[in-house]
Amino acid sequence: NWQPLEDSIPNVGYVNASFWYRMEVPEGPGRQVMEVSYPNLDHLRFVLLRNGEPVTTIVTGDHFPFSQRPFAHPKFLFPYSLDEPGDYQILLGVETHGSHQVPISFWEEDQLVNALINEDRWHSLYFGILFTTILINLIIYVALREATYLHYVLTAGTYAFLIATLYGVSFQLLWPNSPALQNQGMLIAVPLALYCALQFARSFLKLGQNAPRWDLFFRGGMVLSALALIASFFLEYNTSIRVSVAIAMVGSVFMVFVGPV
Repeated sequence: NWQPLEDSIPNVGYVNASFWYRMEVPEGPGRQVMEVSYPNLDHLRFVLLRNGEPVTTIVTGDHFPFSQRPFAHPKFLFPYSLDEPGDYQILLGVETHGSHQVPISFWEEDQLVNALINEDRWHSLYFGILFTTILINLIIYVALREATYLHYVLTAGTYAFLIATLYGVSFQLLWPNSPALQNQGMLIAVPLALYCALQFARSFLKLGQNAPRWDLFFRGGMVLSALALIASFFLEYNTSIRVSVAIAMVGSVFMVFVGPV
């Protein structure tokens, strides 16, 4: 009893359930690749069917070592070929304890490689600028010993860690053989980045002097962030990430508001 998707990108939020997606296979010469561009999915099973029979099966996800992936890339890339005539379909099974979103696209292998190279260049530029900024402000802090610069360094550093974890870069480069570390890194990245950002905002805006009531609120946000960070080691993944994201959303909105005020 297959149901049609209303949206082009499957997105069912934070659910602990398995979903299967069925799709027709675009025709094309040579080797083709199906791309799932969201890198934080626990378990994926790709099945290529010819005349109703499986001819290619690939199992991967961020609960498996990085070396199990057909392509050494943070995104999930599934290669296949339509060598023999027949009626082809693809089944994709997805199970995850985090956000269940499955953006799918199809590529010829050569085109995909070029697109990934260009995308990785922009990511390298972004991280390069960020790390340069961190280094410069760290030097300023060492020279001036003003705490605000250190808070900025910690904020930018935790943001870099958060982005690297979201994009799966940390899994590829830091702990490719430890899926557990990658999942734990995802849980601690959000509350850690928020904690440092709130502390930087307090220091930079001098909330203790200029707005004591807001300072008290920001202190409360830091306490909640610290509790969420500690709880991430004990709570189930889905519960922990929901709590952290909820706190981060509220804290970020108030930082955006309090800054201009």
